[in-house]
Amino acid sequence: MGRAWNAFSPGAGAVSSERSGRYSDGSRQRILDAAEREFATKGYAGSRINGIAASSGLSVRMIYHYFNDKSGLYEAVARHNFSEMLSSIRDSQMETRALAPVDRLRAFIEANILAFREHGGYLGYSRWELASGWSVLNAITIDADDDITSLLRSDFAEAVRDGDIDPAFDLEFFVTTVATMGLCYDGMLPRTHSRLGIGPVEESNPREHAARVANFIVRGMTERAPSGRTDKASSA
Repeated sequence: MGRAWNAFSPGAGAVSSERSGRYSDGSRQRILDAAEREFATKGYAGSRINGIAASSGLSVRMIYHYFNDKSGLYEAVARHNFSEMLSSIRDSQMETRALAPVDRLRAFIEANILAFREHGGYLGYSRWELASGWSVLNAITIDADDDITSLLRSDFAEAVRDGDIDPAFDLEFFVTTVATMGLCYDGMLPRTHSRLGIGPVEESNPREHAARVANFIVRGMTERAPSGRTDKASSA
């Protein structure tokens, strides 16, 4: 199967870069902010260094000074957003360890839906990455990724052993479903959630919407579970 998180996020293989992570330098951050907007809107191929420079109010030379080339800048933007997003998901996982395994999975889904909403830049260029087979993100390794994978694998296995998840479902299916619902969050497929009976995205109450998505996914995996905990999954 490879890493369980592969269905949603990048696979193994680290990229070494001195320019990854957060930047305290104001000029670097201005470049990153401008590049995030450009890449999220136009993708890697459609983005231009000149446009990013104009948007940031800095020179092309300054961009090359910090990031060497467009691919280095793209990687830095991806790494920054991806790291923040995964860290928030991992923190949520750690906060739910006292819950039953199936409820940890539900909380995991909610955390993902909210993370997609809160990290719009990642959502934007992840769609371009999806179309290109995750060509850049596949090469990035984030420490939080391994933690998430380990906890998720354990929670899913425990839920199956407890009889709370239909064994016909596997982890790949679970994370693919979560990723798909996350990518649909802000209107990529605007009617998807409504057609599934989840209701439209409600900007005024994102947590309630995330909970409905989580209940929808978990209910589908528990309806034929040995323990018959359908009521709990649908009413939580």
